[in-house]
Amino acid sequence: MSYTRLYYHIVTATYRRYPLITPRVEPMLYAALRAKTEAVDGRPVRIGGIADHVHMVVALPPTLSVAQFARAAKSGSCYHVRQAMGADAFRWQSGYGAFTVSPRHMKPLLDYVACQKEHHATNRLWKRCEAILEP
Repeated sequence: MSYTRLYYHIVTATYRRYPLITPRVEPMLYAALRAKTEAVDGRPVRIGGIADHVHMVVALPPTLSVAQFARAAKSGSCYHVRQAMGADAFRWQSGYGAFTVSPRHMKPLLDYVACQKEHHATNRLWKRCEAILEP
C-alpha cells in the first residue's frame, strides 16, 4: 500500500475575468467543485474566491495529474451551474495556475484562501498567487 500527501493550490478565473461568481452562483459552484474533487478520489481542503476567480486547496491521488483534475473540476462545475441557471450563466477562462503546497505552508495558505473577499477588499494579496490570473 502506498502513502502520499499531495496538496495543490489551484487558481482559475472566470472568462475574461467577468464577475460571474455572484452570491447566487457561488454556493452551487463551490459545491460542484467539492463534488468533482471527491468524484476523482481527491479531497477538497478549502475553496474560496471572489466574483472573478477561485482558489482551491485540494489533495489529489498520485494517479491523477493536475491537468486532468483541473479539466474535470472546471468542466463539471461549469456544467452544473449552466444546468441550474442557463447556458450563458457561467464560463471559465481556458487556463489555471497550480502550485504544490508544503505541509508547513498549509495553515497560512488555508487562511488566505478562506479570506479571499477580505484580502481583495483591503488589497492584502499574495502577488504570486494572484498575478497568474491576468486575461
